Amino acid sequence: MKFRVSVDRDELGNSLLLMQPNEESGYPDLFHVPYSEMDALLAEVKRVTGFPEEPRPAIWYLGSPYSAPGRATMAARHRQACEAAARLFERGIFTYGPIAHTVAIDQAGRMNAPAFEFWATFDLGMIDRLTGLMVLMIDGWQDSKGLAAELAHARATGKPVLWCEPEIVDGHVVGYALHEDTVPAGVEA
Repeated sequence: MKFRVSVDRDELGNSLLLMQPNEESGYPDLFHVPYSEMDALLAEVKRVTGFPEEPRPAIWYLGSPYSAPGRATMAARHRQACEAAARLFERGIFTYGPIAHTVAIDQAGRMNAPAFEFWATFDLGMIDRLTGLMVLMIDGWQDSKGLAAELAHARATGKPVLWCEPEIVDGHVVGYALHEDTVPAGVEA
């Protein structure tokens, strides 16, 4: 059985259209698959085929603190989030980081919207769409309201959580250690 995925979406953009050739009628059978059911469809394909690999790469939401009283602290947190993402990408771990990705939008667009409250709907929606949450444990992570909300959302929706403990030299992220499921020993979450 062959399926082809069209680039067409339904009128609301909520589903993909799958087409299966129908040799009897000469016309394809069409199936709409809502995006909300995409994970279930992929799990079923995986179960039926026995393929162990996820058909799409894992992409982790890289949560990190940003807001702070001083601009220098915010700039350092932005730089470290970008450096951590670079170190992860170098090892084949794909991330989307709201600080690494949206600070430039905020600044270039002169939005003046650095607070989590402005970005919350977008950020939590991204957690829902990605593999899970990776907490970047840079200075200020334990006090970040945004990161606390992201962590609570990930846990409430059953997303896996990884803890990324950065190796920082002269203020720059040069490496990291990843911890699954639990906060590293000696650290309170």
